[in-house]
Amino acid sequence: MKNSVVIIVPYFGKLPNYFNLWMESVKYNSKIDVMFFTDIKKPNSIPENIIWTKMSFNEVQKRASATIGFQVSLSMPYKLTDYKPVYGEMFGDFVKNYDWWGFGDIDTIWGDLSPIINEKHLTSFDKILELGHLTLIKNTNNMNHLYKKHVNHAWNYTEAFKTNFPYHFDEGGGFSFIARQNGCRIYSQYPKNMSFADIDLNKEAFHLAYNINKFSYVFIWKKGTLKGFWIDNHKIQSRDFTYIHLQKRSMEVLVDDYSRGFIIIPNKFLPIKGNFVNKDFIINASRLAPKIEEKRISKLSRLKEKTLSDVRRKFIQRINKIPVNGNEVYFGTELPKY
Repeated sequence: MKNSVVIIVPYFGKLPNYFNLWMESVKYNSKIDVMFFTDIKKPNSIPENIIWTKMSFNEVQKRASATIGFQVSLSMPYKLTDYKPVYGEMFGDFVKNYDWWGFGDIDTIWGDLSPIINEKHLTSFDKILELGHLTLIKNTNNMNHLYKKHVNHAWNYTEAFKTNFPYHFDEGGGFSFIARQNGCRIYSQYPKNMSFADIDLNKEAFHLAYNINKFSYVFIWKKGTLKGFWIDNHKIQSRDFTYIHLQKRSMEVLVDDYSRGFIIIPNKFLPIKGNFVNKDFIINASRLAPKIEEKRISKLSRLKEKTLSDVRRKFIQRINKIPVNGNEVYFGTELPKY
């Protein structure tokens, strides 16, 4: 590609147990760099297109405040999701020589990303995709400061960055609407046409988010391609996916030689053995999906939720008609909920 692309990933905490599988999938997208900012020790072997940069969480906190111009709330790494639209400015000294920068998550397995990231899209658009697990931004002054714009029915950065509560500012909580309402040229994939598998976190089997269809899926990754399989009208169907987003799902890794490929079912990564693609396997993989544990909220947690700042946030949300289901409203799959 003529246009150079880098995905920025600040990461602090424990790496997922399938991190090596994620790296293997990144390796096959060799025209895309991933810049990792972390205090985690560099693995012994990483692909050439992953750039491992030593940086503490405290340094990232300082960068965020210095970039934005006030003391931000960033006491825990998870809150970094709200700051993703700022990465091009926060890490500008690292990415200044790239034409495009982006943000993404590592609870994913990449297939072939070229249907999304290709010369045609990089030449024709200012922004590619809308969700936090993969979004790309043209590396221009205007796009790098876009997060500062204020629009109707979305959070603005001064609200999102002054509390540790997650506002989902990187997507439907703010930035998606900011880009759309400011006339950015956006390459979008709406739910029924998504090339990626965004797994529904509320379902036990692998169902696609946004109620795209009723099917449950299994996937196979092999040498840079990701294919999904499902049963429709008693017949096996399949298609290629650009990546799968596992939504931080707990997974067991039973693969030793992942370079040969692997199967992805709702609770495991399995080695490829023989002709696994049959109806019984696909059906049973969905039936064996682990039960989703009910989340119990303690009395202390309920009290914490009723703090003055939380009451204020909800008041602002209702007055300004900022939907809590921002992604669904953006894609037109649900009516606003406040």
